[in-house]
Amino acid sequence: MSVKAVSLIAPKWTSKKLGNCGVFKYFEPIRTKNLTMEMEVFPEMQLINLYKDDSHIGRRMFSFGDDAITEIDVEIFNPENRKQGLGKLFQSLSGMLMKENNAKAMQCYSAVPSAIQYHVNQGFKPVFNNKDTALSSLDKVTRNTGEKFAELAQEAKELLKKSYSKDGFSGTNDFLNTTGEFFERYIDMLNKNKIKCTDISFPLGMDIRMTTGELVKNKEAYNEILRKEGINYCI
Repeated sequence: MSVKAVSLIAPKWTSKKLGNCGVFKYFEPIRTKNLTMEMEVFPEMQLINLYKDDSHIGRRMFSFGDDAITEIDVEIFNPENRKQGLGKLFQSLSGMLMKENNAKAMQCYSAVPSAIQYHVNQGFKPVFNNKDTALSSLDKVTRNTGEKFAELAQEAKELLKKSYSKDGFSGTNDFLNTTGEFFERYIDMLNKNKIKCTDISFPLGMDIRMTTGELVKNKEAYNEILRKEGINYCI
């Protein structure tokens, strides 16, 4: 469904050299009916700040390098500002930066299970960087019972068993990649069955990554969020 807006604001862009990372392109302050979005750009870290009625309500800290945008932290100040869609707005604004800077990927760590589920539905994929995290995450899946979980819970048990076998995976990276692919299918199953990961045994946090190709596939969802906020930009 299209969103009607009285007026949409087109972002204006400027750039700054970031040491050995080259030139970083970022948007000048954007002032819409509800929010003001401003950026701070330093060599080692960049920030997106959100303001409402002159009050600083949130910020996203990240770094740009190696053709990727890597989140450092996200802060939403004061409880009343949470569950207002600010996280989705941060991701959409980061999608603009990703496009303008020809970044190959956006990556972050999500410590909120419901956010993991949402992001995977919007183009992000689970990523595992160490074996212990992958093992504990698979173990969480094996604890879920019921017909809808049976097949994937059994697959998780088999992956755990295979990980300890001499004749199992060709190496650690093979195991980590397989675990990431498994969780992509697992979360897809949860979404299709409208099962909230907060209602089941699920990892409390997870690294997630979105490539340029996945951003483009899901661009309408991000463009819609930008339009709702009064921003005229197409990813």
